[in-house]
Amino acid sequence: YEEGTLNRTEALYQQLKKVTSVLNKTNYIIGYGTLLGIIRDGAMNANEVDNDIIVDKNFDPAPYKEALFKRGLVIFKSGIYRICDYSPVQRANKPPWASGYYSTYTDIYNQLPFVLVDPGKTYTIIRKNVHIVKRKFREILVNVPDDTLIDEWFRKRYGNWKVPLIKGWKKNVKSLFN
Repeated sequence: YEEGTLNRTEALYQQLKKVTSVLNKTNYIIGYGTLLGIIRDGAMNANEVDNDIIVDKNFDPAPYKEALFKRGLVIFKSGIYRICDYSPVQRANKPPWASGYYSTYTDIYNQLPFVLVDPGKTYTIIRKNVHIVKRKFREILVNVPDDTLIDEWFRKRYGNWKVPLIKGWKKNVKSLFN
């Protein structure tokens, strides 16, 4: 997407809708900034630049590739699994916030049956099996952890998670792509 041509949060919601329609056949939960928006704001997190989904530790994307592709998405591994909109145009490897360019994407974290306070640090595990509940979010049903786990997880990750805060590179994306 070029600068100024995208409602970023709506594009993220549309991608979340497609991804969850495929992943509803597996064990997953919405996580991190995406879950924060759903729980705190009842909307896509206005300060978020991607979707975050947590799947089983042994998640294998192979059975989902075709269904994602039929919805205009591709899944690939770049440290973690990521899903983005398919484009026949080859672009140079750029971060999604570089040079006025942004591509909607979903990060997939292999963590269940637990969650990590920090997805990049395995020692931040919350040693509690995740109890998954369905929650209506706009016109879709998504899997989320129960409220007790959400509060514990978010207090450890964000502190006062009920107050929105944006910083770092995400601030640049938000300023360019509403």
